[in-house]
Amino acid sequence: MQAGKVFGEPAKQIAEELGAFLIRVGGILVLIFSLVEAVKSMVSLFIIWVLPPLLVDVLTTVFTSIPWLKPLVSFLVGIGSALLAVMLVVYLVLAYLGYRMLKLPDTLPIPHGTRSTWLVLTAVLLAISLLTGSMLLAVAIATVLVGLLIAPTEKPAPPQKPKVQEQPPPPPPPPAPPPPPGEAKK
Repeated sequence: MQAGKVFGEPAKQIAEELGAFLIRVGGILVLIFSLVEAVKSMVSLFIIWVLPPLLVDVLTTVFTSIPWLKPLVSFLVGIGSALLAVMLVVYLVLAYLGYRMLKLPDTLPIPHGTRSTWLVLTAVLLAISLLTGSMLLAVAIATVLVGLLIAPTEKPAPPQKPKVQEQPPPPPPPPAPPPPPGEAKK
């Protein structure tokens, strides 16, 4: 049910402005927080790539009786690097989508299909941010989700009946040929 039907045009205008505001603010926050998380992932990747050789050297000199220590640290560094690289890509994609969310209110009212796509995408992004533990990013994405739910949409166009093409009338029969000149005098 749209706000304009129940409360009139002022409520519809307020809903449109509030939805656009929430989407824009949420988009800015998603952009900022995802870039911060991406930088944190890059720093963590750097630390994982620089510190383990030093750590392995220190641990192997202190604990010389543990032969499996070096392979274990190498294995954990590999897994940690892979996870951090994946998270870096996820956060960079989130930053791009935050930029796209920032531009979304310029298209209000949002077309119905576009709104559905953004609702599903935002819900998935919210789940990803909750799984990664980034609560500030989750709040920013939830702000966009609320803005999308409030923002007005264009009604989908009713299905159109296929037009039956009318058959053009048959062409008139060709005129009869004129009689030969000798027979016309009879």
